[in-house]
Amino acid sequence: MNGFVNYPRATKDNPSDWQSTNNIDIPIGEMSSQFLVITLPSKSLRECEPFFNRIFDLYDQAIQIIVKYLNFPLVNPFRIVFDVELSGSGPSVGYPLKFHIQDIKPLLQDPGPSPKVYALFSLIALLSLRQDCFDSDLELTLSEMAAKRAFEELFNGSSFAKQEFPIASNPALLKSLKEIQVIHGDDVISETLKKFQSPDYIVTGIPPDSWIDFVVELCRVTNTNLIPLLEKS
Repeated sequence: MNGFVNYPRATKDNPSDWQSTNNIDIPIGEMSSQFLVITLPSKSLRECEPFFNRIFDLYDQAIQIIVKYLNFPLVNPFRIVFDVELSGSGPSVGYPLKFHIQDIKPLLQDPGPSPKVYALFSLIALLSLRQDCFDSDLELTLSEMAAKRAFEELFNGSSFAKQEFPIASNPALLKSLKEIQVIHGDDVISETLKKFQSPDYIVTGIPPDSWIDFVVELCRVTNTNLIPLLEKS
């Protein structure tokens, strides 16, 4: 095909892709699974070869847990790009997610329960919420809850997985939503977010309005007046 450049690539559903491309002398390579596409230097991609199955399985499972928790209708896979330069001091949130090449080792070379992996889960969760629907406090809190759910399910038994991760900017809100979840069931957040993740919900871009709508919907889903509890947040 004219204009097409082949490159090293590893795909979850077609191992022969790697066998036929891994020696191609192109500086950038790619690995892809059902829910995630990762672009990185081809040298680093080759170093990740022993961990391909681990990477594909871990992150596909994490994404499924996160999008289910947040009731996010996933259409396209998430994309991560590893680069030598970032515009800020840490990973950039957007499409694609951008990480520094120094993060390749903790995220891709036998990834386990670590702060870097937890941070990636949190960013994927953040991208699973509709843009400009909620204020940053609620976005970060919901993202932390979704990331923690994935982390605990995938790293069950790890002492690190049982730690608290103070990412949310509003600890009081996090505490209140966790309490509501304990009392009313694990699906309460997902059921509440169904309304807001639907394309039928009109995003006004006015966070106070969305917060009121969120509280009202949470009360409806739980059939409980939660306003006194959430007012403390």
